[in-house]
This record gives sequence, structure tokens and C-alpha cells, in this order.
Amino acid sequence: KLLSEIEREWGALITSLVGLSESQITEIRDLEGWSAKDHLIHLAYWERGVCFYLAGQPRHVGMEIDEELLEQGDLDEINAVIQQAQKDMSWAEVQALIHYCHRQLLHSIEDQSDEYLLKSFGKGKKGKGQHVVEMIHDNTADHFAEHREYIQVLAG
Repeated sequence: KLLSEIEREWGALITSLVGLSESQITEIRDLEGWSAKDHLIHLAYWERGVCFYLAGQPRHVGMEIDEELLEQGDLDEINAVIQQAQKDMSWAEVQALIHYCHRQLLHSIEDQSDEYLLKSFGKGKKGKGQHVVEMIHDNTADHFAEHREYIQVLAG
């Protein structure tokens, strides 16, 4: 069910990009200064964090941020750091990144047992009381739907 939801929302996200010009994706910005490209980078880096977690590595390493920021920072702070660090990526690089991260994530999920996916996730103020499967869902299917809406608004 998890993989099905992820793929449905991923497909909707990618479909929402069809017909958009590179300038629509890279130049139009929202009030926070984010382009559609920035939203896609953001999604890829959160997926990378999940991949690293599923591989037994720290999420912050995959997201290329400080551990303290991930554990203690608020989402806006985390997202701003990622956006600033990656804002100069070309559209071609972003396309390669999002597809690579997504494929890696799917493989990482497929490698996990149901028992593992149902174990408790989280330390610090984020993730308490969540299962791994919920953390994955939040950082994929739910996240794709949320940012698809932002991108659609930007694209007009």
C-alpha cells in the first residue's frame, strides 16, 4: 500500500511538470523566493534523508545538513538551509537528482521487512510516536502532494 501511494503521488507530481517550460520551472518564484525547481530539490533531499535512514546511516548526512539542525531546528530553518545550498543547480541536474533519489528510495523501501517498517521511529522532538512507515509516507506521498500544489500555483 505504501509503495502504491508513493507511486501515485510521484506520478501526479511528475505529470504536473509536463508542458512547463524551463523558465516556468526555474524563474518564477513564490513569496519565499522558491521556484518549482527549488521545491523539487527540497523533495529530493528529504527523500535522500529517508534513504540514508533506511540504510542505517544518519538522515542529516543524506540531507547534507547538520545533525543538530535536523533534530532541533524547525522545518522552515531546515528547508532554508537546503534551498540555499542547492539553489544554483541546473534544471538538468535537478531532473537527474529527483529521479535518482526516487529510484533509490523505492529500492530502499522494497529491501525492508514489514516488521522493520512498523518499528518506532524518531528521537528528539521530531518523529516521536511515529512508525518508520509513517515517516516514509510523510516524506514521500504526502510531501509530493503538498509540493505539487505549490508548483501548480507557481506555474499558474
